[in-house]
Amino acid sequence: NWDSTDMNALVLAAYTRDMIQLMSECLLYSIFPDDEIKRRKQLILADLEYLSTDPEYLVSRACNGTLYENHTYGHSRNGTASTINSIHSEDCKHWHSSLIRTAGSFFIISGNCDIDAILNMLEEFFGTWKPKNQSILIKKPQFKIGKQLVFAEKKGAVQTSLQIAMPSISIYHPDYTLFQICSTIFGGYFASRLNVLLREKHGYTYGAYSYQDTRKACSSYIIQTNIGNEVTRHSVEEILRELQRISNEPILEEECTIAAQYLLGSMVQGMETAQQLSGRVKTIESYNLPEDYFTQKFVALSKASAHDLFAIQKQFFAPETLIIAASGDIDILTEQLSAFGSPHIFTEIDV
Repeated sequence: NWDSTDMNALVLAAYTRDMIQLMSECLLYSIFPDDEIKRRKQLILADLEYLSTDPEYLVSRACNGTLYENHTYGHSRNGTASTINSIHSEDCKHWHSSLIRTAGSFFIISGNCDIDAILNMLEEFFGTWKPKNQSILIKKPQFKIGKQLVFAEKKGAVQTSLQIAMPSISIYHPDYTLFQICSTIFGGYFASRLNVLLREKHGYTYGAYSYQDTRKACSSYIIQTNIGNEVTRHSVEEILRELQRISNEPILEEECTIAAQYLLGSMVQGMETAQQLSGRVKTIESYNLPEDYFTQKFVALSKASAHDLFAIQKQFFAPETLIIAASGDIDILTEQLSAFGSPHIFTEIDV
């Protein structure tokens, strides 16, 4: 992932010990045979070839690559053809050696298990693992002030894949839960303002939505949709107008209540399986949050009112940095979007 390397397993309770032993062998004693590396590289390169034709992937890379320019987060997690081809067995061994020496690792066990028995198994198979290096800290990015327009070419595209991004609130912010209510109202679910505007009112898209891309060093807010070429400019105008509205006008109490209830329901549904519970614990551990983080969130959602939201709306929906990214036919994009600035064409940089 952006901030961690995870190893996961789902196993019948009767085979828990066997799985922990296998995971120990895989993590601590990896050997990286040349033939396996070759096969894996071929699969990744095939994926990259496919992704190079996917406008949603292209616009995502253009958007993140521009927002996080000259920062670790701006690179592709998939790599590029030349970087993948340059990887050999010794590179993998070096990376693996560095990984298992890095402090900050933790185990999450969820499901039908005996705690004491699990601890004994972990001690048996992972007890010799003693990471010594400090945890890796990722520096906060420096964002360019102003509006930037970036295109990712997709020749012959009959529609535009669009992303609009801006720096956003941190998960550590005390009002993060209130921001999530605002985000849900703006574009976070089917009845959001964004989807109703572009899908129901104008008929420009099958769906328009927004989401918070949370990472340790910073977060960004992404607005995403696919629209017809001929309505690209008007769609961007409408999105920016809607951003301005939510940053200037108080949210109605009814909107706040519906969004909060939706988030509360999603929280409850997100605790039904062992995997979902593991995910909650991982969030708490990964971000060093209080153990009662989700309990606090539940209470905050239950008590939220429209009056509480307005300061969040004004602060986080009127960005100083804004990226408008589009993937499609360059000539059409230039005609439709040049009013928003001088565009640059995004190209993936090999590092």
